[in-house]
Amino acid sequence: MLDKLKEYRDVISLVIFFLGGFVWIQNELPKKDDLEAVKQELLIKNKVLKCLLKSNMMLVQDQIQANALEKTIKEKQDYLGLSDQLREQDMSPAMKATLAEFKEDIANKKKQLTDVVARMETTKSDLERNICGEEE
Repeated sequence: MLDKLKEYRDVISLVIFFLGGFVWIQNELPKKDDLEAVKQELLIKNKVLKCLLKSNMMLVQDQIQANALEKTIKEKQDYLGLSDQLREQDMSPAMKATLAEFKEDIANKKKQLTDVVARMETTKSDLERNICGEEE
């Protein structure tokens, strides 16, 4: 029997070689389930990154808005400071109306600034608590 197997030695070695290659490929290449798990993991990470991007963009927009509001408030308060040096009887009715509008506008801007700062604090708190990472 060994003599017959010697005749087919090359064929047997080829079959063993290709079977070994097939087994190696089956073990090394990812299977459909493996790819699906990786896909799900990447989808979750993508969702978290989108959430982080959105939160950071909101934070930056709120910071820009807060800076603009602070600048506007300061400019109007400086103008009101200059107008305080004028006596009440030296002001025209139009100037009195303008000053009243400025005071009302400053009050509105301060309220807006308070709202923006509160929103910024909430966003910062959410980012620090990693609220985006918990949405899995």
